[in-house]
Amino acid sequence: MAAQNDTLMDVLQRATTDPAYRTDLKANPAQVLAAAGVDVPEGIRYTVVENTPDTIHIVLPPLAEEDELGGEVLEARATKTTLLCPPGPGGMVTFMPVCIIA
Repeated sequence: MAAQNDTLMDVLQRATTDPAYRTDLKANPAQVLAAAGVDVPEGIRYTVVENTPDTIHIVLPPLAEEDELGGEVLEARATKTTLLCPPGPGGMVTFMPVCIIA
């Protein structure tokens, strides 16, 4: 899983500096992720959203079943769908909504 996270971070970092890559990632996320080496399971749909200065997207994990409402299962589910990014411009820490399939 760590290798997938590293690869995904590489994709996100490149998308912050390469406008054409960013456009491709938004238009064809599964293709771009697969080309970068991210495991893209068949039948999973990816949606890329872009935060702006006046819009921040918050992505929630799937609703937990009653038997999943505590402990390690809930923690694992929540952390698989949100990636905490290092501080950006001005020292702001942001959450990058991503889907990481275990």
